[in-house]
Amino acid sequence: MYQFRILQSIYSVAVTYHLPDYTTQKYACKIALCAKREKEKFLFTLEERSDVSLNSERPQKVMDNLMVLLGNCLYPMELYVSASGELLSVTNFEQIREVWLETSKELLKQNRTQEFEKYLEAAKKNLSDERSFLKALSRDSFIQLYFKDYTTNSEELEFVNFPFQNRKTNYYVRKVTGISNAYTLSPAFMETDVQQSEGELMCRKNIDCGEPLKIEADIHLTSTKSDLYQKHILIEADEDEHKVKTNLFF
Repeated sequence: MYQFRILQSIYSVAVTYHLPDYTTQKYACKIALCAKREKEKFLFTLEERSDVSLNSERPQKVMDNLMVLLGNCLYPMELYVSASGELLSVTNFEQIREVWLETSKELLKQNRTQEFEKYLEAAKKNLSDERSFLKALSRDSFIQLYFKDYTTNSEELEFVNFPFQNRKTNYYVRKVTGISNAYTLSPAFMETDVQQSEGELMCRKNIDCGEPLKIEADIHLTSTKSDLYQKHILIEADEDEHKVKTNLFF
């Protein structure tokens, strides 16, 4: 899938939820990324996450700010990835874990609430070992869609906290015949409280080097109570900051 030797880019990420009560929730950020080929695999470094916003504003609530600070501890994140996009390992996992645990202790001293303590206990499980961390990463919208193998005819995606918190929905991804970058999403199985569920996925890649330039997913779910839930994900490279080469030097 990947044909480059060196890649540098900044990706904007926007995840929008449309709820049955006609309200909208939006999360957005930017991810600075670089990657290089090492023999038969690639080392992707997610250097930093910046410009985090909720509903187009900087996080206002204390809990939201704490979660952003802890999330920033995961960067830089060094991922070994196969040529097909499979996550193989996190080379700096121990460093990430150490920084996250130290930061969480300091934040807890300053913000000792039952809600925050419960959040930390749950989050720690994702950092218990590298395998658990990789599993948690695979649920992240950017990681899941950016490193998906778009060359396969059928695959499964899991969207967590959709249609609502602490719920997940699994979809089969199938290529649209005759359209190289378009896919349909159909439910892997139907829950008893779901009337209809479907979606679309688009991935535009660099035809020469294979890395994604724009990914867009749109999911619709209607409950048996006729409540409509929608999730929209947009990941897009900043063309002015996107540099990719197949040789050794920029």
